[in-house]
Amino acid sequence: MMFGENSNSIDCAFIDREEIMQRVDGNLDLLSKIVQLYNKAIPGFVERIETGIESNNGEIIKNVSHNLKGMISNFAAPAAVKAANALELAGESCDFIRARSLFQELKSELERLDFALQNLATSRH
Repeated sequence: MMFGENSNSIDCAFIDREEIMQRVDGNLDLLSKIVQLYNKAIPGFVERIETGIESNNGEIIKNVSHNLKGMISNFAAPAAVKAANALELAGESCDFIRARSLFQELKSELERLDFALQNLATSRH
């Protein structure tokens, strides 16, 4: 995935392009590599959270959600970070009913993040 220098079709309420670019010091190659790492890692995170939920293992849910939260925070996507944080807290308190619901919310936010990152990669002013 390669990144254009400018973007105007990204959901600005979802990700903050300026903040993302500041975090990578304007280095589009670095941003592309971070996104590639994210895209490679995300299925494993989702699978491990799902395993934690299916096995009612709050520790797995908490730890994996925490790590995922750190990863997605690189993309200045507060709604996705908030969803991961809520799932982390549900895992910590072993609230598995809530965790199931929050997991669905997190997956929706991850889809939005994926869409926003694709737009970031292909959009130009």
